[in-house]
Amino acid sequence: MTGAVLRRQRELNLGSAGLWDGFAEHRRRVTGLILAHRTGRPASRLVVLGAGNGNDLELGRLLTAFAAVDLVDIDADALAGAVARQRITPGARLRLHGGVDLTEATPEQLRRLSQADVVVSTTLLTQLIDFAAADGATGPELLAVRDRHLRLISDLVMPRGTGVLVTDVVSSDTCPPLRGTGIDGLGPLLAECVNAGNFFTGANPFAIERRLRADPELPLDRIGMAPPWRWDLGERSYLVSALAFRKQAEWRRIDIAG
Repeated sequence: MTGAVLRRQRELNLGSAGLWDGFAEHRRRVTGLILAHRTGRPASRLVVLGAGNGNDLELGRLLTAFAAVDLVDIDADALAGAVARQRITPGARLRLHGGVDLTEATPEQLRRLSQADVVVSTTLLTQLIDFAAADGATGPELLAVRDRHLRLISDLVMPRGTGVLVTDVVSSDTCPPLRGTGIDGLGPLLAECVNAGNFFTGANPFAIERRLRADPELPLDRIGMAPPWRWDLGERSYLVSALAFRKQAEWRRIDIAG
C-alpha cells in the first residue's frame, strides 16, 4: 500500500505546507502537551509519528527539552521542508525518518524508533483510517486500524514512558456550532457530538479511552484525556482531543519482529 499512501499523503502535505500561521494555536497546544509529559531523564527521547510538515511542532522548544527527537513520516520531502522552515539542521539530536509507511512498517524501522520516553501521534489516526476506507475497508476493519495504531504507539514507548494520541474528532462541516464555541463550551460540545454519532470514524476519544483500558495487549497504569481544543484552519474548524497513557514499569516487550 506504500505507493498509494505516499501519493495521498504528499497531496495532503503539499496542501498544508504553507499554513504555518494557521496552525499557531494548534501548534502551541500540541507542543505544550508533549512538554508536559517529558520524563526528565537526561537522555530522554521523543518520537513523533506523522510529523509531516511539522506545522504542529515547535521543534526548537522540543529539542531544548529532549536529548533526541525523531520525526517520522512517509513523506520524506515534507520532513525536510519542516526542519528547513524552522531553520533547524538534522543531526544526532534531530533525526528524520522519511519513507516510513506506518500501515506496514518493517521490523527494522520499528527497532530504530523503539524505547522512546515519549511517543506522539499527531492527527495521524484519521488519515490512516481514511486511507484504509479508500482501499475498501469498512466497519470493524477501520476500528482495527485504530487499535493497531494504539498498539504501535505503546510498542515504541519504553517502560514508564508515555504515549500520546492527538486526533481530530469532528469538523465544522458537520458541526457548524464549533466555529463559534468558546473554550469552556468545547467539552460539552464534544460530548454532544459523540452522543449524536457525529465524529470521524475511529476518533471517538471516549471509545479510544475504553479501548486503552480494556485491551489486554496494552498494560497501562495511567490513562488521561486532555481538555479538547478547537483548531481553526481557514474556513474549517476541527475539534481536537488528546489522550495520554503511561506504560507499566513491568511491561514485557512484544517481539516486533514476530
